Amino acid sequence: MENSPTRIFPPAPAPKPDEEESLDVWGFRDTHFEILNNGSVRLTGSRYSLCGQELPSLLPWVSEVMKVPVRADDVHPPAYPTPIPEALAHPQFLAELRKIFAEDQLSQDPKVRLRHGHGHTQEEMFAIKYGKIGRIPDLVVFPTEEGQVAALVEAALRYEACLIPFGGGTSVTEALRCPENEARFIVSVDMRRMNRILWIDPVN
Repeated sequence: MENSPTRIFPPAPAPKPDEEESLDVWGFRDTHFEILNNGSVRLTGSRYSLCGQELPSLLPWVSEVMKVPVRADDVHPPAYPTPIPEALAHPQFLAELRKIFAEDQLSQDPKVRLRHGHGHTQEEMFAIKYGKIGRIPDLVVFPTEEGQVAALVEAALRYEACLIPFGGGTSVTEALRCPENEARFIVSVDMRRMNRILWIDPVN
């Protein structure tokens, strides 16, 4: 072991194409239930052991538990995305952030902002498909290292901006919900690019 490096620096994990999440429902884009012509239900995708199997008892079971009939033709098409609020302007703050982050680490894309402004509670899922989300982040930032996070916090303090950390995005505690009356510039800090082990000590 005397010739081994003091530390091992593993590369960042490559994103998998089947890990892309669905924007308007809870789960992954490749996985959903589909109703077949014979009334059975099938789970698409390949990540779960049930994927590809027909589930003939699922709809009758749901109807019995919910005490309502469930029909394949009774569909209420969603209107996703519902109206998305305009982002507030803060040119001085944005100019400061562009000194810290690359362009692909900053996003004011409406759908990206919308996704970072809600979690996966039933109320929020209904709102983004059939209603309206009132207040969402004005900017989404994707830091890749600790120094960027520290610089972002310092800049937010100077320019009186709000920061909301974003992890997996389920937010069943409604931690991602922005206060309706918040007049300050809101930044969602998406931490998912900080997804690697920096180094490993092979001896310890």
